[in-house]
Amino acid sequence: MAVQNSLAAQDTLFNINGVVDFRVDPIGQLFYLREDGSLARRDVAADSTYTFNDNLLGPISSIDVSNPFGPILYFEDYFRLLLLDRTLNEVSSLDLQSSSVLQAAGIFARNFNDQVWIFDEGDFRLKLLAPGGKVVKQSDDLRRRMGLNRSPKALFAAGNLLYVHYPERGIAVFSNYGRFLRWELEDLKVETLQFDGRTLFWRDGPFAYQWSFSGPARSIKLPLMLADTEGTIWPLRGGWLYLSNSQLFYLK
Repeated sequence: MAVQNSLAAQDTLFNINGVVDFRVDPIGQLFYLREDGSLARRDVAADSTYTFNDNLLGPISSIDVSNPFGPILYFEDYFRLLLLDRTLNEVSSLDLQSSSVLQAAGIFARNFNDQVWIFDEGDFRLKLLAPGGKVVKQSDDLRRRMGLNRSPKALFAAGNLLYVHYPERGIAVFSNYGRFLRWELEDLKVETLQFDGRTLFWRDGPFAYQWSFSGPARSIKLPLMLADTEGTIWPLRGGWLYLSNSQLFYLK
């Protein structure tokens, strides 16, 4: 609480109450989930805001904003994906229950042409779905191929590659056909990674790290006011986003 009072008093460009999670897209737009279940998109530079709210599908389980002109929402309660436009209006939906080859959808990542990669927890395969829900590509059973029985924590699609996060092992890299290629960042033992469509971001003590899918990770020394905090942080336009206790701060 003392940290929040200090942030509110100085160095804060804005703060938003009632926020449970947030993402940043490749062009620096801020997406945040509110406690009331709605999603908002704020263009920090233009200071404009759009909102999406649909109480019929239950809470939003996860979001993918790697394409700034078409975010995707996943509603786990109804096993459904929604594709939105840049103003957060619904463009199309994908009922995952209608696909007879999907057993239990888990994490997902947006691919090209409104296609979506899904990790099927039922048979431990990565599956690429076309807009109509047809599985057009899939990997081998990852339990046999990778020797890991735990489900991955996150998927990230960048360029022509798919990156699969296993906290106990690192980043498994797959081709766009679902073929395993190699491991990256095998010394990385963190539970949570963030992704802005171009780089992965994580923190470790007083440092944050960015990895742009080639070469070594770049370290960033955190501002003193954030170094000992436990909230979620993200660098944005020379400043920092910081989420703690349902308050989102934008600091310079």
